Amino acid sequence: MRGAPAKSSIRAAATTVSSNKAILAMSKSGDLGGARKLFDEMPDRDVISWNSVMSAYARHGMHEEVLRMFKQMLKRGAVEPTHTTLATVFSSCAELRALAEGRQLHGLSIKRDSSSNAFVGTSLVTMYSKCLVSDCSLLRAFEEVYWKSTASWNALLSALIRNRQLLRARQVFDRMPARNCISWTAMIDGLVQGGRLAEALELFHSAPMKNSVTWAVMLRGLVSEGHFRDAIRLFNKVMVEKNQREQSSSSAAVIVQVVAACLGLEDANCGRAVHGHIVKLGFDADPAIEASLISMYFSCLEIEAAELEVLKLGCSRSTGACNSLIRGYVDNGRIDEARKVFDGMEKRDEISWYLIIQGYLRNNLVDRAVDLFSTMTSPTVEICTVLVSALVEDGRVAEARKLFDDMPDRDVILYTTLMSGYIRKGLLEEALKLFKMIPNPSIVTYNVVVSGLILHGKAREAYNLFNEAPLKDEVSWSAMISGLVRGGLASEAFLLFRSMMFASAQGNIRPNEPAIASILSASAGLSALAPGEAIHGIAVKLGHEPRLLTANSLINMYSKCGQVPAARSVFDRAQNRDLISWNSMLYGYAVNGCGAECVELFEKMKCAGTEPDDVTFLAILCACAHGRLLEEARRYLDVMRSEHGVAPSLPHYSCLIELLCRSGRLEEAEELVRSMPFEPDSVVWSSLLSGSALNVRVDLAEYAAERLLSIEPRDPAPYLCLARIYAVTGQSANLRRLRKKMNAARMITRPGRSWIEINGEIFSFFAGDKSLPPSGEVLAHLEGLICRIKELGYVPDYNHVMEEMEELEKEEVLMKHSEKIAVAFGLLRTDPPKPVRVTKNLRICGDCHSAMKLISLCTEREIVIRDNIRFHHFSGGRCSCSDSW
Repeated sequence: MRGAPAKSSIRAAATTVSSNKAILAMSKSGDLGGARKLFDEMPDRDVISWNSVMSAYARHGMHEEVLRMFKQMLKRGAVEPTHTTLATVFSSCAELRALAEGRQLHGLSIKRDSSSNAFVGTSLVTMYSKCLVSDCSLLRAFEEVYWKSTASWNALLSALIRNRQLLRARQVFDRMPARNCISWTAMIDGLVQGGRLAEALELFHSAPMKNSVTWAVMLRGLVSEGHFRDAIRLFNKVMVEKNQREQSSSSAAVIVQVVAACLGLEDANCGRAVHGHIVKLGFDADPAIEASLISMYFSCLEIEAAELEVLKLGCSRSTGACNSLIRGYVDNGRIDEARKVFDGMEKRDEISWYLIIQGYLRNNLVDRAVDLFSTMTSPTVEICTVLVSALVEDGRVAEARKLFDDMPDRDVILYTTLMSGYIRKGLLEEALKLFKMIPNPSIVTYNVVVSGLILHGKAREAYNLFNEAPLKDEVSWSAMISGLVRGGLASEAFLLFRSMMFASAQGNIRPNEPAIASILSASAGLSALAPGEAIHGIAVKLGHEPRLLTANSLINMYSKCGQVPAARSVFDRAQNRDLISWNSMLYGYAVNGCGAECVELFEKMKCAGTEPDDVTFLAILCACAHGRLLEEARRYLDVMRSEHGVAPSLPHYSCLIELLCRSGRLEEAEELVRSMPFEPDSVVWSSLLSGSALNVRVDLAEYAAERLLSIEPRDPAPYLCLARIYAVTGQSANLRRLRKKMNAARMITRPGRSWIEINGEIFSFFAGDKSLPPSGEVLAHLEGLICRIKELGYVPDYNHVMEEMEELEKEEVLMKHSEKIAVAFGLLRTDPPKPVRVTKNLRICGDCHSAMKLISLCTEREIVIRDNIRFHHFSGGRCSCSDSW
């Protein structure tokens, strides 16, 4: 009886072994259900039983089941996990990116002294690399492996390359005690992907062992970088080495890359030579190579050779070969031949349908594409997306929506494509409804909606949606910043750019050139020099400054901040200047009153071979107007048509009319208004009105004001200008009549607003600002300045006060003009010799202009005021406009 338990134990062990074999056989045949059922019914299970089922699950991609079984195994505690167990579970954690479970398993392996095992260690390193942990964690995990096999080293090497840490990867490669073909291939591939082709080629030539993958990797690198001749030469070396040693140095993967090189060269002779080698090597029947050869012949415009290649294949031609033939015909505009090939195919795949439908669309045969799509038994969402996009482009949004609604499956790309169509057609509400239907919107989807809202003037709503987006890329940030700037929300744009810079510091984003250009535009709009200079520094740090978009934006920013020398410095350093570069610099000179410099630069532009356009001549004429260069303006108005074929438009005539008025030649200005081939607009009549006021021509002023009010009846400017003329000429009765008329019309004057930027903060002031108490520091300083300039001869010009009041009251109104308050504030908050820079929404009045000249004299400070017409640089009692504005 003593032998009975022993015999029973032997029988149980035998049963377990036989069950394990059965489980292994079932799992290899794909019967996982049967294998698991047998495992669950086993009375006794050993570690091999558990490992067999877990390995089967792992091989079939059922990694969640692997983790569940492993937890059961530990919970029951009947068997101890082996190195094989741990390696399998580590692999499943890697595939699931289950870092938390992987770390717990790492701790368990350390307790059981298993992490030093080469097999387990390799799986551990692979797990950490696929879970995208830091390189330091990877290296620590690797150092725990006591017996480091070549496979362990290769796992670390591949992980570092996958994380784009090429320097560390190369250091690890150089440290490896032994390398196999996988090591050499991985390092060469990493260098190729990292754009270090020369280093990859050097390593390739020094490799003592190469297989077909190594050759294919190196050839692919050469082809992808456009080194087609070098790839062909390397292929010839393959042929030499093949004859000398192993057959594996030439394979289908190698041949495909060589054919791609011939395709890139578009050299039919070279292609035929390679084709001959392919036939000798016996690869001409390979489907991938067949397709590559047909594409190559089409690329070389050897269409007959491509057709012969297909005919040679006969009825056995592959789907891939036919697809290449369809693609070739489509690329050469022979859509009917492409359709014949498509109709004659024994077996079509998704690519076949995509190519022929795309061919119809490329030839603007949208209806035929839709008809063919309707015959598909299982239409794919990718092809549907292409069709929806084409219908949207053709303006057939309703048909695109019907196609969308008929699709059983839809992905986020299809939703986004249709939504983009709605936005382009102005159907924003429909686009927003569709957006709410998307289960998981992508970054691109959010970007499309945000851009659509911005396009339709809804910058606030776009900003709110942007903040809701779970993920943002460079396009998201730059589109939103640009939208805020265009929507007049410059302060929000600056705040968002600061957030972008914070995200950049965290490594999540990198400000791109459009974002830099947009925020520079905001600085230009506010004449905010300090933020603009700071952004310039960021652009230099990011390497954007030499690029055209950034350089043009910097020129524009510095010009609109009154920093013409800085703008010219950027212009001179700019690489490959375009027409926008020249126009921006010309405009900078024009608005800053540098007429002579503008004319000089224009002549240099012509010598440089850049052809001017209408914007160029507008800048030149504007400069002439501001600099009173009448003869030059006449000449350029004639030259633009006679020498450059640019027809003058109304804005060009407006500049000359303004210049004639400023020069006191009102009769000539009137004659030009009557004779020019355009109907005068508000700008023309406004120039004539201002000229009449400047030269005290009451009759012409009244006529110009009447015409101006017929175009813009709610504009108070004509009334104010007439009021000043009546006041100057002592026409009290006309002045009272004008005031009554203005009151009856309930005319609302636009309040004067000025702003100044100090230390990155924008301060705004309004005319007669009630927020400044009489005892306030700013107002007290302003009163002191007025007293000082009165000693220098300043006399308040009461003609710039419309209301009837006592002179003392009028003086107080003039003192509280917004630009005077802003300048007083700037003088208090900044130290000499820093200029005081102010921007105003209206044209500076004559009283403020006189005051600013004297303030610059008595304070010995430069004052720069940018009004809605031009810049005024006040220094030493003079203005850059020479009192012509």
